[in-house]
Amino acid sequence: MKSTLSGYMQKDYESYIKAVLSVENSISDDEILQYLYDEYMQRDEMHLLIDMFIHFQMEHLYKLEKTDHTEQDSDLNGENEMDL
Repeated sequence: MKSTLSGYMQKDYESYIKAVLSVENSISDDEILQYLYDEYMQRDEMHLLIDMFIHFQMEHLYKLEKTDHTEQDSDLNGENEMDL
């Protein structure tokens, strides 16, 4: 798999990056993909996979925070485990 992906990267790097962005973010608009590719190529500090993982982590933290607030609201309403 690694050699296959490396081959795609060497053959057509732009299409490879756009494909990853499209698959991972459900983007099908060519103009948006071109914009994202151009931004990615212009920024030395941007790392494709790391940025994806950061997005995942932020999404995961948001879900945890939302769950935590829901539990706090339940506790305020007297619906904690001790009352059950």
